[in-house]
Formats: sequence, structure tokens, C-alpha cells
Amino acid sequence: MEPSIQRRDFDENIKQRLKRLKNGCILLSEERLQDPNFESTVVLICMHNDDGAFGFVLNRPSHMPLSEVFSVDTPLQHQK
Repeated sequence: MEPSIQRRDFDENIKQRLKRLKNGCILLSEERLQDPNFESTVVLICMHNDDGAFGFVLNRPSHMPLSEVFSVDTPLQHQK
């Protein structure tokens, strides 16, 4: 297991960018990003705070239905 990255390890430029990150932001990966999990991805940030972040990759298929992630009632179908 890789050690987690602590904010104190970031340079000042990265710290300033992290301050702009908010819920609802869209992140676009860059070519220089070495992690294959994020190669050519578009990520919607759903939650970001001092404890971490949570988001959805928007441009890749999911192997888990959203109904397993969220407990949301589906709209009733209208009968004609």
C-alpha cells in the first residue's frame, strides 16, 4: 500500500490550486499525469475537504450502477 500524500508535502503553487477546488468542479487530466487510473479523464468533484475528496469519472463506463452508490428513488413512470 502506497503512503498517502500529505498537504504539507505540496509546493506553494499546488497548495494555491487546491484552495480553488470545490464541490462541483470538473477536473481534466493532463498528459504529464503518470497515474494510468486518471489517463485522459474528466472528473466531477462531488466532495472535497481536509479529509479527502470524492468524485466521478465522467468519460468512462462504470462497472457499478449508480443505484449501488446512491439510495435514490427512481421517478415513477407515467401510464397513458
